[in-house]
Parts: sequence; C-alpha cells; structure tokens
Amino acid sequence: MESLNSGHITWILISTALVMLMTPAVGFFYGGMVRQKNVLAMMGQSIIILALISLQWVLIGYSLSFAKSAFNGLIGSLDWFALQNVGLTANTDYAATIPHLLFMLFQCMFAVITPALIIGAFADRVKFDTFIIFTLLWSTLVYDPVAHWVWATDGWLRNLGSLDFAGGTVVHITAGASALAAALIIGKRLGFGEEKMPAHNIPFTVLGGALLWFGWFGFNAGSALGDSQLAVQAAVTTNIAAGAGALFWIIMSRLAKVKPSVTGIIIGSVSGLVAITPACGFVSPVSAIIIGSIAGILCYLAMNWRGKLDLDDSLDVLACHGIGGIWGAIAVGLFAEKSINSAGANGLIFGNWTLLGSQLVAVLATIIYSFLMTALILFVLKKTIGLRVSVEEEKAGLDISVHGEEAYIMLPLGDDKNALHVLAGIKVNDVMNKKVRTVNLEDNLEIVQELMLEKQHFAVPVVNLLISGQKELLGIVTIQDLRQVSLEERKNLKVKDIYTKEVKTAYPDETIHDLIERMQEKQISNLPVIQSDGSKILIGIISKTDLILAYKKIAAADLDKI
Repeated sequence: MESLNSGHITWILISTALVMLMTPAVGFFYGGMVRQKNVLAMMGQSIIILALISLQWVLIGYSLSFAKSAFNGLIGSLDWFALQNVGLTANTDYAATIPHLLFMLFQCMFAVITPALIIGAFADRVKFDTFIIFTLLWSTLVYDPVAHWVWATDGWLRNLGSLDFAGGTVVHITAGASALAAALIIGKRLGFGEEKMPAHNIPFTVLGGALLWFGWFGFNAGSALGDSQLAVQAAVTTNIAAGAGALFWIIMSRLAKVKPSVTGIIIGSVSGLVAITPACGFVSPVSAIIIGSIAGILCYLAMNWRGKLDLDDSLDVLACHGIGGIWGAIAVGLFAEKSINSAGANGLIFGNWTLLGSQLVAVLATIIYSFLMTALILFVLKKTIGLRVSVEEEKAGLDISVHGEEAYIMLPLGDDKNALHVLAGIKVNDVMNKKVRTVNLEDNLEIVQELMLEKQHFAVPVVNLLISGQKELLGIVTIQDLRQVSLEERKNLKVKDIYTKEVKTAYPDETIHDLIERMQEKQISNLPVIQSDGSKILIGIISKTDLILAYKKIAAADLDKI
C-alpha cells in the first residue's frame, strides 16, 4: 500500500468522472443534430450504453482487454473475470500509484464512450433491442481485442512499438471504421438525399461539444495516470489542438465561401481533440498546433466529400473520428519526442522512422479488423432479428414509436408568462383543426398504417358514423398500438382488435391556458375535441402544432401593431 499516491488517486477519480460525463455529452452532441422526432432516441442510446458496458466491463471486458494474453497478444484471458484479483492494491504493470480497481474504472469509461460514438452512423433507424445486442457484441468482439493489442503489456501492437497515449487507435479509429460498416449494411434513412434533414437544436450540439472538450482533459491528461508533469503536458496539447481544429475548420469554410457556422466551430474543435488523443502525451505544444490544424482541414474535407456520396453516415462519424483518429495515430509517428515522454519514442522528424512504420501497421490492422468484425456482427443480426425499425416507426420518429415519449411535449409551455399573455382569452374552438381524418372499427390496420404515414399522426380517432352524418368518438388507435402487431398480422386484423377505448378529450369552450396545463401534466401531444354537452360527438382535433401556430400568428400580429 505504500506505493499508492493520494494525489494520483484523486486526479484519476476526477478524470474518471470527466470521461464518464463525455458519454451523455455525446447524446447532446448527436441529439441536437438529428430531427426533433429522434432526439430522445439518441440520448437514450448513449445512456443505455453507459449502463450496459459498465456491467460488461466488470464481468469480462476488462479481463479480455488487460489480463495476460490468452493467444499471442490478440485477446486477454479470463484471469480477471468479474474482477477476480482486481483490488485496492496497485498493479505495477499498468499504474503503480493508484489502486488496480481505480485503473479498471478509469478504463471502463473509455470502453463506454467508444460504442456511443458509433451511434451517429445509424441515427434514426435502428431497433432498440437490436442496438443493445449489437453494442454488447461489438464491445466484446471489437473494442476489447483492439484495446488488448494496443494497451495490454503483452499486446502485439504494443510489443511492435506502436504508441497510443489515450485512445486514438483504440477509440476513434475503431469507431470510425465500424461506423462505415454500419452505414453500408444498415442502409440509408428514409428520404435521404431527397428531403432536408436539418439539425433541430444546434444549442444542444454546442452544449454537447463543449462538455466533450471539458471532459477531454480527463480523457487525455488522466491517461498520464497521475497528477504529474506528463498530465500537464497532455492537458496543454489537448486544449491547443482543439482550438487549432476549430480555427482551421472555419478557415476552410471561409475559403469555400461558406458562412462560419457555430456547428462547424464545435465540430472542428472535436476533430482537433480526436487527432491529439493518441499524441497528447508524446508531442510538444507546437506539434499539437500542427496536428490540430491539419485535423480541422482533413475532417472538413472528409465531411464534404462524404456529403457527395450516396453514403448515409448520418452524423459523419467516419469523417470526424475515423479520419481524425487515423491522422492522429500517424502524427505520433512524425512528431513524438522521447524527451517529453521517456516511455515513448522519437518520431520521423526527430530521426526515427521505425515508429511511423509501427503506427501505420496499427492503423491498417485496426481499420481492417474493426470494419470486418462489425460487418459480420451486423450481417448476423440482420439475418436473425433484423436491424431496422418499420417504415411507419421511422417516419413517426423513434422517440414516440420506440420509446413512447416526445422531447418537447408543449410549446409554448404553461410556465411561459409571455405565451400565456399572448394566448389570453383564446379558446380551443378558435385554434382547433376541424378537418379530422378518422377510422372506424371495421377498417383494416393497413389503412391506419397508410394514414399515419401520410399524415404523420401518432394517434387517429376511431369513430362511429351516425345517421345524422356526425361522428361519435369511440376511442383512438396510436402508433404504440400499431407497433404491437406485426406487418403480416396487419393484413388480417381490424381497428376493433387493437384500439384504445379510454381517451382524453378537449372541449371547444375550454381555454388554451387550461388545455396547456392538462396536456403538459398528462404528457399528451394531441387531443380529440368533442361537443361540450358530453355527447362524444367529434368536432375536431387540437395538437401542440395548432397551439404553436396560434402563438406565432398572434405574437406576429402584436408585433405589427408596435
């Protein structure tokens, strides 16, 4: 116990927390880039990875990655299965001044964030259950072996002389190569190349990117495994490269006569962070500027090149993490200095060409293995349980069709004093939609499916047509009801077999203020409107979209009067 250092322990505990924060930060970063109907799905995927891989790592992942090799430096043994012999004393092979258990936890956060990076490649279209199984298999069959190759004491790439200070090869190249395989095998989003799919919340993306930059100090400086001079070196080079990446991304934008977008600034900083990751503990600040600058240029060009291809790597994981990681690994072979880190080696610029050779071997081996193994995993899942959600689920969005939730239930909100003022005195009858598409009990479910696809409705009223021509509300059929039935079964089943009889309703003389509070409380996005006499006669429907349009129309009219 005498070898343990309290300062080192404290710093690695903090660094572990910083790296943990990066995974939900990825959720915000990606969540802001997708359409509104899929933001919760992106965030949910990042959080479930944190839960899933935390358990996988404890049971087998850490042992497969760092235990003594079971086969010629390719994969670890199960000597540390379920953390056997991993305790509060130090393991001098990896970190001589902190408990072995803490080293394990720190490395766990790297194993967590890596599959989280890949989700950007198949945003908006993958089954949640399939995604969980894929993540478990990918971490076990791709991440753990590559981590062993590069970081284990007897890993074959480490013994070849390859250097990766904080995960350029293990994290970013594996994610980039796997993202390419995923985009090719899973296929494009519906409407890709035919309709615009704009980022719905750029502030989310900026927040996520800023949190990533913040967490990267733990990612890179924490990889020094102590509060040492080397940690300071890694922190400095990390920050410099991020700044250089952002700056040169914007320079490239201006040279292309494109407006300097805020999204571009934050993506440029991430590209610089990716590239410096393998090099941060081996290179000087000046070299970090060069590495970050070139990363900004290369990732910008790669993203624009991908945009011209018929490849739906939805959030450009390959362009940012793949290309950035490859450049960063090669840059180690060019700019590394043994005077900075005695455990490293000199790069080509300092007279040693062999390190560059080792880096190139590591890059190629990681790309080929990650791509092929990911492709194999996805091929097997595609042939067994399927990869993609149904067409109607994808069109409706994964938030509502898979998770049964919406990110933005109501706008304006009941707490918005300005909105309440603008909508004061407005009643449901003033803003409701009186043209309602409905179904009856005997309609086939395929009709419901077509209606939902056509109108993008999450719920369709079920009615009985009276002799008077009025429609009596019987219930509602939702997309959640529909997705409980297979595509084959929908050909034979009718609305009466699945519809929900209990349904919340609104009344025409109800005030918007009361309605907003009720819809927020019940987490409802639209309501059928029935006659106030309680006769269940359907006269319209009111949705959050109707309320938003009413708010904007009235607010705009008020501004015109000023």
